[in-house]
Amino acid sequence: MKSLGVLEKLSNVCGVTVREEVRGLMKDLLKPNVDETNEDKPRNVIDVNKGKKDSPTVMLAPPVNKIGLVVKTITEKGFLQFVRIGGLDDRILHACNTSNPTSPRKGHR
Repeated sequence: MKSLGVLEKLSNVCGVTVREEVRGLMKDLLKPNVDETNEDKPRNVIDVNKGKKDSPTVMLAPPVNKIGLVVKTITEKGFLQFVRIGGLDDRILHACNTSNPTSPRKGHR
């Protein structure tokens, strides 16, 4: 898969802290390129690619969860009240697009 397609898949998967589908997608995407895949107790994905004996050891540790919002209340006037997940800063909420991964309509934003 080309890099742009991989980045698009990783960017579009719902991965807020409490819903980490990113882990499964990462495992699937990396599986053909690594020698072994493991998962530790905190559920971090650890992929090992055994290089040459004298080659340097490299560790890549990107965060795979995203920030998000959970609807706490819907007011009588139809406004949504949210609880933040993952360190979302209130100051940027006015400029954010939101998506609803539980919506029955595909691509609903």
